[in-house]
Amino acid sequence: MIYSIEDILEGIASVLAEKNLPIYTSARQQGVNTPCFFISMMPGSDKTEVDGRTFIDLGFDIVFLQDPNIVNAMDGIYSTLEFLQEYLQMIPYTQDDETIYLHTYERQHSIQDMDLHYQFHIKQRMRLDKSETLMAALEEINHEIKIKQ
Repeated sequence: MIYSIEDILEGIASVLAEKNLPIYTSARQQGVNTPCFFISMMPGSDKTEVDGRTFIDLGFDIVFLQDPNIVNAMDGIYSTLEFLQEYLQMIPYTQDDETIYLHTYERQHSIQDMDLHYQFHIKQRMRLDKSETLMAALEEINHEIKIKQ
């Protein structure tokens, strides 16, 4: 399975859709309906491993945004945090009519200016197609060395 960031974002959005709130995956300057969710990526990494696999670590930040001046604003934050803790343990990932579930790791949350930030990582090992190196291609060439006489 080849992982795509767009498909992972769709999987996260499908979980958040249970709350029946708007979900945004890119910044908007105006026209945001609150309460809503923003999904953005955090720094991630990938490492090539000895056996030809790659270990990817993708970080995500889900921001629950609501009007800070509403009555009982913290109640909305607490209930949303409980929802995220329960339903974001695994993310559905669908590709070519096949669905698998990706575990989330390093889940944490914080509240900044009455916005809930829920952060987590997805860590997966995947095998990449072996790319042909120039040296390997040269070794396969049948060659002769001419000596000047």
